[in-house]
Amino acid sequence: AMHARMGVASRRQRHASLLHAAGLLAAVCSTSFVMWLPGHGDVGARSWQSSRQLKVALSATADTFDPWSVLGISPEADQAEARKAYKKLIAKYHPDVDPSPEAEAKFQKIVRAHAVVTGEDKELDTTTLLSNAVENIRNDMEFKKAQVAQLKEEARQAEEDIKTMEASLKTAEVKRDQVSSELGLFGGGALGLLVAGPTGFVVGAILGLTLSKRDDSVGQVIRGTGTVAKGAINAVGQAVNNAQN
Repeated sequence: AMHARMGVASRRQRHASLLHAAGLLAAVCSTSFVMWLPGHGDVGARSWQSSRQLKVALSATADTFDPWSVLGISPEADQAEARKAYKKLIAKYHPDVDPSPEAEAKFQKIVRAHAVVTGEDKELDTTTLLSNAVENIRNDMEFKKAQVAQLKEEARQAEEDIKTMEASLKTAEVKRDQVSSELGLFGGGALGLLVAGPTGFVVGAILGLTLSKRDDSVGQVIRGTGTVAKGAINAVGQAVNNAQN
């Protein structure tokens, strides 16, 4: 019942559009005739302008509908394929599933497309429908090409970002290893010095270099001690420089 009501409404709307277009066409023909009448110079100029405006309006009301683009099938598809596509789209855009105005407009086009393919709707001749299909497919292709171009540009930019991130990663890894080794040297040496005196300093420094990159508590203790020891050494060095100046 819903399909029938929507089909009737759709046909009434198309009838109104056709009548409006016919009226515009008649106006275009009459104004064009007046334009070429002898002794109608100014009137002809004004009529030519009116004719041009009416032609633009007539073009705007042209029915660009074609069932194949709506159903997403080839113009050579048979009724079984069209019926399959129709059922799939109806299930997606049915008002009970998607009550949005956009879905309703799509739903009406789907119903009309099925009616055209099955022969119920014969308001547009096959030549017009195929011409519409050519234009609609061409427009869809241009839109898809623009989308592909945009995606390619985004992919190119993403690749550039990845290259930048890879360079930053290498720099961060090198810096991390340098800092870990430095803190391990200071931390291990300081701990060795506390435990075994000057001899322990050398042994502790070597162990500190080995253990400084560990992520467990041992590595954390060595790096923490190294941070403190390095800070103390830097402070002493700064004090000596200040005293000499």
